[in-house]
Amino acid sequence: MFETLERARRWVRVDVRIRAALIHGSVVQGDTTPLSDLDLIVIAEPGERDAIWADRLSITDRLLGAPAAVTEVLPQRPYRWQARTLDLAMLDFTIDETYMAMWDGFEGPVEFLIDRADVQARFEQDMAAQATPSAFDARVDCDDTWGRLAKLTALTLHGRRHIARTGLHDLIGNNLLTLLDRDPYRIGSIGDAHDVQLVQQLDFIYPASSEPAELQRALMATAHWYGELLTAWAARTGKDRPTCPIEGPVTEAIQTLARSQE
Repeated sequence: MFETLERARRWVRVDVRIRAALIHGSVVQGDTTPLSDLDLIVIAEPGERDAIWADRLSITDRLLGAPAAVTEVLPQRPYRWQARTLDLAMLDFTIDETYMAMWDGFEGPVEFLIDRADVQARFEQDMAAQATPSAFDARVDCDDTWGRLAKLTALTLHGRRHIARTGLHDLIGNNLLTLLDRDPYRIGSIGDAHDVQLVQQLDFIYPASSEPAELQRALMATAHWYGELLTAWAARTGKDRPTCPIEGPVTEAIQTLARSQE
């Protein structure tokens, strides 16, 4: 990765189509691993972004020092792609024009490799002025979460255990972890006492197998933890605890599932 970074430094200095370039992610945060990627954002001069985009494959090979498998990351934004070589060196490359457009999932800190138009000063002002994101509203997904728990219980009862198991992992990741007063992406990487306790709790909740009894246990543990998260969210935000008409029936259905396994 650091060889890729040095190639990127040399390239952005000599390519006159580039107004500014910056890196972010693990290399700036100082927590790289042998499989860490280089997150590079290039800000093109006006009218030059499409030209750089057209050269993306040759630029990628040049920066990585070898041919690479390339894929666009369209769900997040256009003009962004990722590339990996045979030894899994990875480049995450984004092109903007004139200025940098933020996207969901972007986080600092950043390091500017080059800045020919005082982009960094504007960027720092915008980051400082950026409002703190509003806390996730637990009321939005309450009905959906209990509905999905009901569906997963039904799938387990029908014997579709693999789908039920993978669906429970998905539900916990998308509907429950968002209720934590922290970044779900960082869980397990901090290492403090609270983080260790949370990881242990998740290890307990996730189903260890697709056996019916284990799925029932995990469903009940998930429902119980979701209730605790809703209560904690209400206490933290000062809002009423979200309720759902089917919360009781879903819990009873999970308990009935347990009895059906006896």
